[in-house]
Amino acid sequence: MHGVLLSSLPVGAGPSTPAEMIDLLPVRLRKWVPFAWEELPSAMGDLVVLTDNVELTEEAFEAGMNYLEALYGDDGYFDLGGTWLPAWVQQTERAVFRHIRSGGQAGYVAARRPC
Repeated sequence: MHGVLLSSLPVGAGPSTPAEMIDLLPVRLRKWVPFAWEELPSAMGDLVVLTDNVELTEEAFEAGMNYLEALYGDDGYFDLGGTWLPAWVQQTERAVFRHIRSGGQAGYVAARRPC
């Protein structure tokens, strides 16, 4: 989730670690996600993902379900991106996974370290 968030933001923006992002999840998105909030629905900027008790908020659940619906194909099956992602995306993802996996635990840890 942290990587997905960072891929949507300018370089250097947003929380620098997954732990920092987790600490921010009980805070309204507009307070810590540097988007052009004036161009987005106000409800998204007001969204709080986790409660102080580290439980998913009802609003976050509903927002996630709305976006999840878009990933189901006309046949009712979950589309993993095969019909709308370019082939090179999946090929790159598989190649990176194989490379990280081939290095064992030490290689995995090294590959996950920030540059």
